[in-house]
Amino acid sequence: MKPIQADYGNVLLIGAKRKISLSDSTVETNFIMKQDLSMEMRDLQIAAAKKSSQTDFDFHVGNWTINNRALRTRLKDSDDWFEFESTCETSKILSGFGNVNQYRFEKNAMPFDEGLVLRLFNPRTRLWTINWADSKSVVLDIPVIGSFEDKVGTFFSNDTFEDAPIIVRAVYDATEPDVVVWSQAFSQDKGKTFETNWIMTAHRQS
Repeated sequence: MKPIQADYGNVLLIGAKRKISLSDSTVETNFIMKQDLSMEMRDLQIAAAKKSSQTDFDFHVGNWTINNRALRTRLKDSDDWFEFESTCETSKILSGFGNVNQYRFEKNAMPFDEGLVLRLFNPRTRLWTINWADSKSVVLDIPVIGSFEDKVGTFFSNDTFEDAPIIVRAVYDATEPDVVVWSQAFSQDKGKTFETNWIMTAHRQS
């Protein structure tokens, strides 16, 4: 295991199977994240894992029931979680180079009733781009970008939360057959620490 290295000229973070605590669980992830502070966190560069491929999300095709745990308030050092249910249907598109998820959420659990995820694999960079839209905003959010290593996918983006810059991290853990754990976390300190704010545990139905 290589240690995390930091070059604070451009803030270069390099990890190899780095363990990251996600509130109730621990995952392993490979990533290279390079960020130029003079660009106000805009220059986030992510390298693909060696085995990254267009089949990485094949495990997600089908129908799922999902238990959700989410923080009521984000980036406030809160430990106030609430739970709700949802369903998801995933299908391939674009000759297997992409897929679409359609989510339906328990009524009044979230500000929206439906969500959609669009994932596209770039064969040139071997990176996945993941976009989210919901029935309230009806626009595609800033995508997270990344790849899989040993059935764990890690994805990052630069974004803002309450008008402050953050790094978003999304993790898919598909190490257990017919179960997928997805988590979302925010960082206010340029990727040094992350707070997990939403965890989905999905169980295959078909």
